[in-house]
Amino acid sequence: MSKTLIDGVSAIRAEIDSVAAEIEWVQDSMLPPDEIKAGVTASCKALGQTHDLPLARLANPDAGMRDLIEMLTVQGATQVFGEGRHISVSVPLGGVLMALLGDEVVKKLHKKIDELDYVPGPPSRERPEALKKLRCALRALEVREEVMICQAEEIGLLIPRRAEADPSVILGYDPNGQSPDIGPRRATAAVVPKAASS
Repeated sequence: MSKTLIDGVSAIRAEIDSVAAEIEWVQDSMLPPDEIKAGVTASCKALGQTHDLPLARLANPDAGMRDLIEMLTVQGATQVFGEGRHISVSVPLGGVLMALLGDEVVKKLHKKIDELDYVPGPPSRERPEALKKLRCALRALEVREEVMICQAEEIGLLIPRRAEADPSVILGYDPNGQSPDIGPRRATAAVVPKAASS
């Protein structure tokens, strides 16, 4: 019986580790290329709208090179750091680049994204539902683990709980009332082993 419980808890803990790793992967994995490209396209389009090119001004008989230069001029920002008066200059070229070469820039960026070498995770729109299912599966495993630990305590066998075990599972508490029902639990045994209660 003791060996069965020990082996059972070990097997469940292996499953817990696997599900926990999958949760971490779904949360932190890099986005698929198509999603990156969609974001780049939207950002470039918005950026292009920040720089106005009033080319009609060039139709004015008095217009000249100065008007064109003014249209293509971007504003820079300077900052002074410390006593050494180091000057940092920031010149945002995105707006004028997008206004003039938007489609070509987007194509170039898409090509660079396609050349990236990495393993993408699921699309961001699918992650909330996937995480919900995984967390439900993780809680179900932790409930099964806790039931077996309590069964072991009832026969005088101490199986230490994992440091990262969910306290709400140990206490049999679910604030959302949505945890899977995995058989009967022995809340008192989870706190006071039967062998020590006499």
